[in-house]
Amino acid sequence: CDYAEQRQLVLDRISRWQDDQAKKAAAKAEVEKREEREQQARLERQEKKKLARAEGEQQAFLAKQAREMEKENKKKAAAAAAAGEAMEVGDGEQDAVVKKLKNN
Repeated sequence: CDYAEQRQLVLDRISRWQDDQAKKAAAKAEVEKREEREQQARLERQEKKKLARAEGEQQAFLAKQAREMEKENKKKAAAAAAAGEAMEVGDGEQDAVVKKLKNN
């Protein structure tokens, strides 16, 4: 083999090595890109879970508040009803006193 053939063989090897290095770099970049997308997807799923959990907690809080308000309203209604009955009893007692005075 003469010098030109040896030179060409060396250049071919270098070219193949450079192609291999480029392929490896491209594959590595693709893997990193895929891992980055997967990480982003994981973060998005976690964020959705957090939002769903927060929304659920908010719904539970609002439901609890509604139940407490309903209980309070029932208590107020019961108190108002009791006060109304007391007033009716009071009115009845007044009527009895008035009748008694009229009879005397």
